[in-house]
Formats: sequence, structure tokens, C-alpha cells
Amino acid sequence: MFVTGWPYEEELFKKAYETIAKVQKHIHEVRILGSAAGELCMLSEGKIDGYWEYGLGSWDLAAGVLIAKESGMEIYSISQKDFDISKGEIIATFKENIDEVYSILKE
Repeated sequence: MFVTGWPYEEELFKKAYETIAKVQKHIHEVRILGSAAGELCMLSEGKIDGYWEYGLGSWDLAAGVLIAKESGMEIYSISQKDFDISKGEIIATFKENIDEVYSILKE
């Protein structure tokens, strides 16, 4: 199961919808739970398999990214492999999944 969210910026909404359709072809289920930090903590606990989202603020990401990294998760920005908190976008999953998920979202 992968988790994402809806961005507040209207111009990113279409992009989010399109990525849900892409990811849905490769996994069993996509859910929207509503909290970047909470979703990253769930990933760290092994309750979900991955998380991606556009249009986030640094305050949405900071604590969850720290927890996810400390638990061994791999974190990328969607537009580049190096995570940049100022971009407001994220892919987070287990190390063995990150390259495949990144390539799906970059299609």
C-alpha cells in the first residue's frame, strides 16, 4: 500500500491525480490519509510500503523525514534523486523499492 495526498495548489492537483493513476497500475492500493508526518511515521513502522506527495511545506516534512531516515527509509524528491525539503515534494520507501518507485513517478 502506498500513500499520497492532495496538494493545495490547483496547478499541482492534476499532476497528483496523474501520479496516482501511474502508481495504481503497479501496486495493490493507494490511500490518502492527510498527514505527511504521520504517513512517514507509518512508513517507518512498516505499516505502509511507500509515500509520495507534491506541494508540501518544509514544516509538513521535517519531522517525518528525520524519523523515516533514522529508520532506514530512502527519501528522494520526485524531480531529482537528492531530497530537497524546499522543493515540497517527496518519495519515501524502503531501499529495495526506491529506484522502481522513482522511475514510475518520473515516467
